[in-house]
Amino acid sequence: MERDQALKFMHDLLRLMAQKNGSDLFITANFPPAIKIDGKVMPVSNQALNAQHTAELARAIMNDRQAAEFESSKECNFAISPSGIGRFRVNALVQQGRVAVVCRTINMSIPTLDELGLPPVLKDIAMTKRGLVIFVGGTGTGPRSRRSSTTATRTATATSSRSRTRSSTSTSTRTASSRSAKSASIPTAGKRR
Repeated sequence: MERDQALKFMHDLLRLMAQKNGSDLFITANFPPAIKIDGKVMPVSNQALNAQHTAELARAIMNDRQAAEFESSKECNFAISPSGIGRFRVNALVQQGRVAVVCRTINMSIPTLDELGLPPVLKDIAMTKRGLVIFVGGTGTGPRSRRSSTTATRTATATSSRSRTRSSTSTSTRTASSRSAKSASIPTAGKRR
């Protein structure tokens, strides 16, 4: 497979993943290309890729510096942005002596709290002046989206309220924060014995 042909094939797979709102694309020897959609990995063809094809597909999306790093360390992490398709984080690696590639979608827009279906109390928590909020979850469960969304909410709210005076803004934020903190059912660690 020539490099141009391999690059076109990878772009077609990435385009398909973007159209289906997939999160990951898996390129592995002896398996067909597969896309993870809503937590389920689904093959996109019936034809398995051989080891030579996976190596050519990996090399097609790398620049010379990335290819040199990959050759020396057998792993390379980088991002690609094919025009008109999207942005993706790429991990190229050698697994059981064969080249494999995983491409993860990087969302270009930050969803709102409402779009994520998160409770309104998080908006108040995001606006608190002090404290620490920790978002946790397994890979692909969305903590990064929630964190980005709450940060965007905080930024948007702060920007829109700049016309108010500082004293009224900080008073209303503290009041809303204390109310929401009391009404939110956030588990806390118990006392150590």
